[in-house]
Formats: sequence, C-alpha cells, structure tokens
Amino acid sequence: MVLIYVLTKAVCTVGGLLYPAYASFKALEERRSEELLTWLMFWIVMGVFTAVEFVADIVVFWFPFYYQLKMLFILWLILPQTQGSTYLYNTFIHPTLVRHETEIDGMIEKVQTEVKNTSVELGKRGVEVLQKAAIESIAKVQANIS
Repeated sequence: MVLIYVLTKAVCTVGGLLYPAYASFKALEERRSEELLTWLMFWIVMGVFTAVEFVADIVVFWFPFYYQLKMLFILWLILPQTQGSTYLYNTFIHPTLVRHETEIDGMIEKVQTEVKNTSVELGKRGVEVLQKAAIESIAKVQANIS
C-alpha cells in the first residue's frame, strides 16, 4: 500500500509538475507560441486541480484507487495524445472564467484592499507595541540608575 502511494506520488510529481515545468521552459526558450499556449492552459487547469485536490485529499482519500485515479488523471492532462488539459480548459474553465470574470476581478480587488488595510493596521499596532516597549525599557533603566 505504501509502495503504491509512493510510486503514484512520484509519477504525479514528475508527470504533473517537473516535466510540464521543463517543457514550458523549452517552449519559452525556443519561442514556440503554440506550445506556450498549450502549457499555459495546462498550468491553469493544474491550478484548478490543485485547489480541488486540497479538498479531495481530505474528503475522499479513503476511496479505493484514489491515488491511482489521480495519477491517471494527471497523465491524461499532460499526454499529447489525450490533450486533457486543453479539453478541460476549452470546455469548462475558459467559459466559466469568462462568465464570471467581472465578479472574480471584483473579489480579487476587494481582497487586495483588505490585505493592504490589514497590513497597514497591523504595522501601526506593531509600531505602537515597539514604542510602548521602548518607553517601558527606558523607564526601567532610569529607575535602576536613580
């Protein structure tokens, strides 16, 4: 059981990440725009898959042959004979993103604003804590000198 998990994990990592990363590099280096488009679609699909996988690994890890099915899915995504990532991107992901693009952009903008505001607020609190600690330290030093 452990050996099967290790083997499927290795195939998923090499087939789903390392090979596509190197193939993307080669397409960039050789300026092959058609391949770049294919690999960019793959990375978008892989991003969606990774988000789904995060939940699936928690919820359905117990399902028989789960890891083997995941490995086969990743191979289906990358193999040029199947063009799984291109199919998923063109059939599901692209239409969904186009349909919800305005809402997604709005959510991203809102989150960026919230992160910025929270960071500024936390920074102010941090400065206040440091100022208070410095004043207390100076007061202690002065008390010890007196």
